[in-house]
Amino acid sequence: MGKSILFVDDERQILRSINRMFIDSDYKIFFAGSGKEALKTLSENSVDIVVSDMKMPEMDGYELLKRVKNLYPSIIRVILSGYSDEDIIYKAIHSNIVKMYMLKPWKGDELKETIAEIFKTQEILNSKNLLTVINTIENLPTLPDTYIKLNRAIENNLNIDEITKIIENDQAISTEILHIVNSAFFGIKTASIKTALMNIGLSNVKNVILISDIFTNCSHIGSDREMLWRHSSLCNKLFVKMYKRLRKEKILENYSSAGLLHDIGKIILVQSYPEKYAEFIKLSKLKKDTPDYEIEKEIFGITHNELGAYLLNWWEIPQPIVEVALYHDEPFKSNDINKELVAMVHLADCFAWRLLGEEYHVRLDRNVFNFLEFTEESCQKFADEVMMEGE
Repeated sequence: MGKSILFVDDERQILRSINRMFIDSDYKIFFAGSGKEALKTLSENSVDIVVSDMKMPEMDGYELLKRVKNLYPSIIRVILSGYSDEDIIYKAIHSNIVKMYMLKPWKGDELKETIAEIFKTQEILNSKNLLTVINTIENLPTLPDTYIKLNRAIENNLNIDEITKIIENDQAISTEILHIVNSAFFGIKTASIKTALMNIGLSNVKNVILISDIFTNCSHIGSDREMLWRHSSLCNKLFVKMYKRLRKEKILENYSSAGLLHDIGKIILVQSYPEKYAEFIKLSKLKKDTPDYEIEKEIFGITHNELGAYLLNWWEIPQPIVEVALYHDEPFKSNDINKELVAMVHLADCFAWRLLGEEYHVRLDRNVFNFLEFTEESCQKFADEVMMEGE
């Protein structure tokens, strides 16, 4: 059965333009000129993706997609809107209402390519082999309560003081956030959760809550846990600083924890299969010319990339970060829309392992240097400087 997409926009010329773009595609396409019409279409048809504008009369796109999430949680929700809707787009992403957004006017076939990549990623994450292995994992991590409360707070338009109070009520999480924020990872010195929120942004705070909860629950894995945490922290630090120094750009807050979350699947493998993971380490040292993800496939039946992407997708983390988790070892398998983000994390990932002197065999794809217009020498020099600042 072919995939189906519902496009929602009160501007008919936009819908006509989209219709022309997809007229020769294999997708089943539906159109709606309002939120009410969209909900009627959804009640009568099977739809895989809803792509909605934000500014619409009577029911805006945020309210529509919020209802879609509650009524049809398996439907993927995407925003296609203008620059003037930045505030509501920000709110929709932070409350996990949408997987991703695109801005009007889109470039060329960008919209079509983005839809194709979403379906491609979903096909990988819904593969029978992956689901079979995942179903054998006991105690698959769920979203922390504080994380869920933050999403509800954003939906309900709570202010920063109210959001700060939610975090402060969880003493363990508050302590971990302040520990991480005051480390060299962020380089901010504060004893205030509110100051941390204002300096590093809500996206980063939420992702710190997510990753720290998982690391807290796998304390029994000892030195592997410590090394994976050092690596994830250093990777994210390199990733953010490389964007700023080498790309001359500041990474968007929504994606600035991509390096922190990229190896989340590896943490779950260590936690769930300690004996198999010990076997993986031994085999990894013997097969020095074989990338680790291939050895993982041999031992676990899946890779940490697939497992991590599955979890992030299940938790409704934005699509670009899901793609980072899935493709960071093979950056040129990602689509053109998010390829730069994936390539940057790939580079940071490889240099982080190199700086830590560990024998994880992440094969550096040197094509990223041409793609990103960096040199390996400049990256190594920069990575050494970052390492000297302290982890």
